[in-house]
Amino acid sequence: IGFITADKIAEKMGFPKDSEYRAGAGILYALQQLSDEGHVYYPQDELIKKAEELLGIEREVIGSALQSIKTKGEVVVEEFHDPPFGETRAVYPAGFYACEVGIAGRLLGLIATPRSFRDIDPE
Repeated sequence: IGFITADKIAEKMGFPKDSEYRAGAGILYALQQLSDEGHVYYPQDELIKKAEELLGIEREVIGSALQSIKTKGEVVVEEFHDPPFGETRAVYPAGFYACEVGIAGRLLGLIATPRSFRDIDPE
């Protein structure tokens, strides 16, 4: 079953709405929805806002849950220092982060590989 269905069942069973476990599952669900829209990562502040809207709980609970799923290795939080955008943190699902790092490594390897063709003289 999906997050929305499980969340409704948990609510009917009396589980607390502000559970850190629920918040973590909600963050992962939001990241999954965002990845379906083409995002590999999402800015942390915007992700927290989305999770607040989805879950209807306080930002502090979501922040704590984010730290918990980060510690468990379910997400990776990376800091960017990009002058046009300022400092921001990107939250990746752990699998997507591993793919991004792997792709970047392969690209660096291709760049470092000597060319096997010679320059062409257009004259």
